[in-house]
Amino acid sequence: MTFYDDDVEMAWYEFDNNVVTLSGRSPVTVTPGWGTNNDIQEWFDFLSSCGGRLGLDGGEIRDGYSYGIQVDGTGVTGKIEANGNTVGEWGWTASSGELSIDARSECEINFAELRSFVQWMIHFQYCVQNFGE
Repeated sequence: MTFYDDDVEMAWYEFDNNVVTLSGRSPVTVTPGWGTNNDIQEWFDFLSSCGGRLGLDGGEIRDGYSYGIQVDGTGVTGKIEANGNTVGEWGWTASSGELSIDARSECEINFAELRSFVQWMIHFQYCVQNFGE
């Protein structure tokens, strides 16, 4: 499965033996339409509904997991790590509206960690949509 923001590939997922392989990616900067973009929520709902059909068990959040989002006067930054790998590292700049997505090496996570990654993207989007004084 491949996740896109418009025509920009954000990530792909390969399911095999209860392992989710997140694709490596080069850094990219995009100007997302946060106010109308429902893709993240739709993917979260899809993943929540299909885990059983794909034969994936939930797994457990393992040691080395960290989840964070920081809001300051310039924008929003966030980083999520799972199983010793950086899964996502994003920075949104309020003045330009640009989202910078840092490079990521290909990594394997379980389905619970993938669900958490999708939740992290939703929380990040929520912070951006409600950014301000």
